[in-house]
Amino acid sequence: MKDSDHFDLKISYKRKERSKDSNGSDRIFMLVGKMLFYNERFWGFKSEKRKAKKKSLMLSNKERSAIFSFMSKNQFDVDYQKTIKIDKNYLRNDFTYIIELNMLENSTVYQIQTNDRNSDNKSWINAKKLFDLLQNLIKNQ
Repeated sequence: MKDSDHFDLKISYKRKERSKDSNGSDRIFMLVGKMLFYNERFWGFKSEKRKAKKKSLMLSNKERSAIFSFMSKNQFDVDYQKTIKIDKNYLRNDFTYIIELNMLENSTVYQIQTNDRNSDNKSWINAKKLFDLLQNLIKNQ
């Protein structure tokens, strides 16, 4: 993957709870060209009390290069579809990262799901780092 390549990136972080008053949230980053969009929404029990958030940011070439470098270094540009599930049945929450990368020639989807927010699985850690990288860009605008 080169910095000049055209691609669209969507990374979602979903949290859902399994209980009688279940609820959850979706945090979604979309990178289209040089624009980074962020949406956060809540659903379920008492979700009406939490306000959805939307932000957007025009990325600099340096910020865009940092994203490309991180993705290449961590092999997010490999052409395959993969689901990684890490289970610990005693927890009632599911946490899922979904990374969708669309390039002109191919499309890649990673879905990494766990019941452990602090998983030591390498794929989970890399997905979290990519999400955190995008989150820091939005926060620092």
